[in-house]
Amino acid sequence: MSAIGLHTARQRRAVRDKAFKAAYQGYLDRGHTVYTEGFRRWSGIEEDRRAYKHESPLHADCSAFVTWCLWDATRAERLGDFVNGLHWGGGYTGTMTQHGQDIGSYKSLLTADAVFYGGSWEVPAHVAIYIGDGKVISHGMQGDPRIYNLNLGGALPIIRYKRYVR
Repeated sequence: MSAIGLHTARQRRAVRDKAFKAAYQGYLDRGHTVYTEGFRRWSGIEEDRRAYKHESPLHADCSAFVTWCLWDATRAERLGDFVNGLHWGGGYTGTMTQHGQDIGSYKSLLTADAVFYGGSWEVPAHVAIYIGDGKVISHGMQGDPRIYNLNLGGALPIIRYKRYVR
């Protein structure tokens, strides 16, 4: 059984697909999403915004966006907060690195894995969600979420990879 309560490979694949769809919905809505590191960044979860309804967070930063994608993907399973450990009510890149499974190489990445950049091992400066084919969806500034190459064009070094859906 998965550490987050998903019993089969099929369930895990379905959740990863839902997380991709959530991230992609955020990308589609990028003109309506405000980048903020303030308290409103958790609005996607607090306001129950759902990708299947063609909704995404109206306010977010990088960690809130990646957390929202995984929260949205697991609502049917009603799982506890396996990303930040804070009951889906907060967190940042530092709390995200305390959960999930480390992945040693980009070659092992699966859709919905988190890619951390810059900063330190314990508190990276940025996080994005892997969508496959060497691409991530990143919400690191106004105008995002956008699709970027895995290395973000060299803007920040990749520090680590984490898998939450395993």
